[in-house]
Amino acid sequence: MVLGDDMEGINLNAPISYAHSSLRYFYEGEHHVSRRCNEDVLLLVFEGVLRFSENGAPYELQPCEYFIQKHGTEHTGELPSDSPKYLYVHFLRRMGRRCGVSAPSGTV
Repeated sequence: MVLGDDMEGINLNAPISYAHSSLRYFYEGEHHVSRRCNEDVLLLVFEGVLRFSENGAPYELQPCEYFIQKHGTEHTGELPSDSPKYLYVHFLRRMGRRCGVSAPSGTV
């Protein structure tokens, strides 16, 4: 993904602090947990469909798509997911400008 000069993103000149990570598997019809997380969370979907909302905006992640949930935002699971298998990585980052890496979601 190419970003404009005014896009906000991860400041690659500042440390990124790893918290924890794991693979996650949902049962058919399972909902994403409702929470407000103190860390940023990278979600990378391998199979199925992961559905959730961030601050009321709905998202649906397909295989090979990723999303970074921003710390301090509200995450809810109004709609059931379709048995996703995904990796989540909790971390802390500093935001910056003109860093070349951004976008809360995309395809890998």
